Parts: sequence; structure tokens; C-alpha cells
Amino acid sequence: AEADFNEMLEGMKSVDDQNNNLIIYWDDKDSKPRLIRLYKDKNGTVKQERLQDYAEQNSVDTEIMKSILNQVYSEYPADSYGLVLWSHADGWAPYPGVKSRSFGDDGGNSMNIADLRKVLEGTRYLNFVFFDACFMQAAEVAYELRQYTDYIVCSPTEIPAPGAPYQVVVPAMFEDEDAAKKIAETYYTNYANTYNAEIREGEYSPWKDRNYLTNIWVAGVSSAVVDCSKLEALATVTGELVSKYVDASITSDNVYCYDKRKGYSYDYNNSKLYYDFAYFMKKITGDNDEYKIWEQFFKEAVPYYYTTPKNFSDWVGAFDMTGTCGLSIFIPRSSSPKLNEFYRDYQWYNDAGWVNTGW
Repeated sequence: AEADFNEMLEGMKSVDDQNNNLIIYWDDKDSKPRLIRLYKDKNGTVKQERLQDYAEQNSVDTEIMKSILNQVYSEYPADSYGLVLWSHADGWAPYPGVKSRSFGDDGGNSMNIADLRKVLEGTRYLNFVFFDACFMQAAEVAYELRQYTDYIVCSPTEIPAPGAPYQVVVPAMFEDEDAAKKIAETYYTNYANTYNAEIREGEYSPWKDRNYLTNIWVAGVSSAVVDCSKLEALATVTGELVSKYVDASITSDNVYCYDKRKGYSYDYNNSKLYYDFAYFMKKITGDNDEYKIWEQFFKEAVPYYYTTPKNFSDWVGAFDMTGTCGLSIFIPRSSSPKLNEFYRDYQWYNDAGWVNTGW
């Protein structure tokens, strides 16, 4: 968090602070939560203004998060807003769970995506939501939040531990046009510029090599943009095909999986949670003409996707990203009845046709 904050200080050097505000809510293990505004003095030096200190609190509590966001919107009105959420994350997966979270990590506390939806529906409409967190570019997540933001920017898989390079992402956030695209592009480009294709699967073991924070983060990254205005059309065409081609016998065989973890969510029978959306649709349709039509809807909903040839997982090292589309989905399976039951509460489950499949 401290390293990211220093990057934000650097990034603000090229931002017009007279017409733009960067407000940071910071809660770490060393200090109580605080609210900070970055600004420039008369010499152009970036400074920080401590706006408020809070009593110790659960920062991923729905009402607390909503209150803080509304405080910022009220005290710093703007023509448009963007929200960056920085933490550990596990896509749409349920919290609480054994070693599993949906979004956030405050002393072991997290929040489910339905809770995050409640936060956003009680605050201002956003130009973008940028998740600087793992596994958040999932159809289930984007669809749940589609009514509260124009764009969602994040990765479908694990992100490098240093997270976003805020020294270049912060200026991108304040672009007058295509801010979401610029965020995804600069995030990707920063890692692509140091990408080392020679890092092989399993070459580094983070659990054994404690220097991994400095020697493996040249192994790639992925970043995608979802246009929320196109998601309902995508859900409709997806629902037609899922209802037609999917039944209780469906498997995840031959579908690309972004989730490389092993034995992580063991309360869900070691279920993998994040499969490539396009791979799955191509599998169930046999890559026929219906798939080609579906693909056009998908490209409108995911207009930008950037990835290096490989990405990196804490569990397996470097892994190949060939043919991926940048957006994941869950594939239910009989071995995970609890997970399937939770999944049925998502709007995507109904609107994308899964409700008609027997799952």
C-alpha cells in the first residue's frame, strides 16, 4: 500500500489538480483508516492533505463503505467519478469461505459482490470501476454491477503482487475520453515493457523463494475493459445458446481455465472458478455460425483486452494465455453443490440461461 501511495504521488505530477481530485481511503495494519487528498502546492510539488481519521472499522462493511463514498461525493462534487478498489479478491466467489473471499481483506473480513452492488446502488453513478485485484474480470461480477458504472477494468486472472503502476495509471484515470481504455492500456504496457518470456512454468516457487517479489514480476499481466451498456445484449444471446446446448452433462474439459490454484478452495471440492468465456461458448456450439454471431456481441461488451503471451500464478509460475478472451465465467459441476447453490443467486445465472439447464 505504501509503495502504491508513493506511485500515486508521482502520478499526480501530471494531473491538473485544479479541475481533478484524487481522494484516497487508506486502511492498513499499521494505522487507523484515514482519508487523504493529493494536491500540488504553488511550486507544483505534490502534497497530501489529511482530510479525516476514522476509528478502527471494518472497511469492507457495506454501510461503512457506502458512507465513506458518499462523504467524498458530497464534499468533492465532480462532473464524473471513477472508483479504484485495491485489495485481495476472488471474483464472484462466496465469503465467508475457507481461504476464499469475494472482494477485500480487512483483518480477514471481505464482502460478497452482492454487498458491493448494494454499496454502488446507494452512491453516485461511476464512469469506471477499476479493480486492482485478482480474478475480478468475471462475467458474473460485471453483470451484477452493470447498472452503476459505464466500464469495469480489471484482470481475469491473478495480478502481479505490486499491483497497478499508479505513476502511469493515475494520469490515465483523469483522461477526458476513454479513461477506462487508458487505465487498462497503461497498466498492461508497464508490465509488457519488462516482460520476460523466458520465465517458465514452475521456475519460481513463491512459497519457497522469498525473494520472488523482485525477481518474477516480469512474467506478464492481463487487463480487460467491459462496456456495461453491452452486457444485457450479451446475456441474452448467451442465454439462447446456453439454454440450447448445455445440460447437466456439461463439463469443463477442453475449456481454458484462468484459475491455476491447487487445493485453495477446499471447502468447494477444489473447484476451479474461472474459465474463459469464449473457449466455453466455442466448445458448446462447436464453433458454428451461432458462435460467430455470439462473438460479435462479445466483442462489443469487451472492447479492449491486453495480455502478454504468458501470465504468472503464485501456484504454477508462468502459464500460457494463448487464445484467451479476457473475461471468465463459472462452469457448475456436480461435485460442488454448495457453490452451485450460491451461484444461483447471481443475476447472470438467470439472464445468461443457466436457469434453464438443470444446474
